[in-house]
Amino acid sequence: MRLLSATEYMALERPQKPWLIDGFLPAGSFALLIGEPKAGKSYFALQLANAVASGGAFLGRQCQAGSAVLYLNLDAADDSWNLRLHSMKNNGFVLQDRIHFVHPEDEIRPCNIMADNVQRSFRDAISTLKPDLIIIDVLRELHSQKEESSTEMKTVLDKVLGVTGSSAVIGIHHTVKISNKEEIRVIDLARGSSYLTGKAETIWCLMDNNLYTIPRFADQIMLRGARNNGLWVLPDLDSLAKG
Repeated sequence: MRLLSATEYMALERPQKPWLIDGFLPAGSFALLIGEPKAGKSYFALQLANAVASGGAFLGRQCQAGSAVLYLNLDAADDSWNLRLHSMKNNGFVLQDRIHFVHPEDEIRPCNIMADNVQRSFRDAISTLKPDLIIIDVLRELHSQKEESSTEMKTVLDKVLGVTGSSAVIGIHHTVKISNKEEIRVIDLARGSSYLTGKAETIWCLMDNNLYTIPRFADQIMLRGARNNGLWVLPDLDSLAKG
């Protein structure tokens, strides 16, 4: 075993993990998007997915060019997804065909990541598409384990990350009931075990038209936003430094 001093360790040349969204979402990382019911989590995720698939910008930050996205739309009725996508198109979004959704009649529904056939289906889809980003909407629909158990949630996340490989993964998740919205600590708001927030490199929380975010190795920040026909209107992250 070779031991290094702090100075020697800091001097090591280590490869930097590239960004899928510059300064916002590292490539190949696990992130959490949390919020209360009807907070607009799916719209936010769709807008993010569209930006990543187009190689454009999200919240003023450049996305990696030419990225494929796999969106696991597991939460809502299928007609609601059509409505969301039409709403985006009607509000000026150029929807990207590099975003791929699960067919509403696919055999994995209802799905459980603990089942071998579901894991095989995911591996086959990921092997074919080779997505840079996978969005799971919502995590609760992917398993039947106890959310309060760190052991069981570790098993779930190990299964998820075991099949998603090198893709970045965003898990959409619900918050606990929030009694005091004056003192928001995002890391404490995810429902169930803290294992998920502990493993996430980036955490976003949507609440009352605001975005609270903890980017990788940074302090919590808040962006005051608004919603138009369900879609999010948020300032650029860099505007905080200017303001």
